[in-house]
Amino acid sequence: MEIFKSKVDWWIGILLALAPISGFAVVGLGLGTDEDPTLYSGIALSAVVLLIYWFLVFPMEYEVHPDKLVVRYGRVRERYPYENIVEIYPTRNFLSSAALSLKRLRVKPRTRWGVLISPVDREAFYAAILKQTDQLKREGDRLVEVGDS
Repeated sequence: MEIFKSKVDWWIGILLALAPISGFAVVGLGLGTDEDPTLYSGIALSAVVLLIYWFLVFPMEYEVHPDKLVVRYGRVRERYPYENIVEIYPTRNFLSSAALSLKRLRVKPRTRWGVLISPVDREAFYAAILKQTDQLKREGDRLVEVGDS
């Protein structure tokens, strides 16, 4: 199994950092002024943000197994068996997904919409997928189902 981390766009990294920093700032403000409601609000905000990140964001990675692609974001794992993948192709779709960059790949399965991912090294990711399955082939900047053109 090979693991590929999500690429992180600088501006997404800043946005992700702002929420917990804001919560910690409110905690600091509450400590500095002895205002209990401010302190408790800051603690609650920080806890909620960190729980959301733990459940839905970190780690964000893509596992290439011998029989399937596993997309992991936080505690969630989505499994995509290779025989069900029709195509993997580049996109800049901004929909919420398991990607911390807008330089994304869409994994399109046969029966549902699929998922958007953003491996740091797209070429190595493609090579790892192709090493595991003969169900997909490379056509330009995409992987397509064998027999499909």
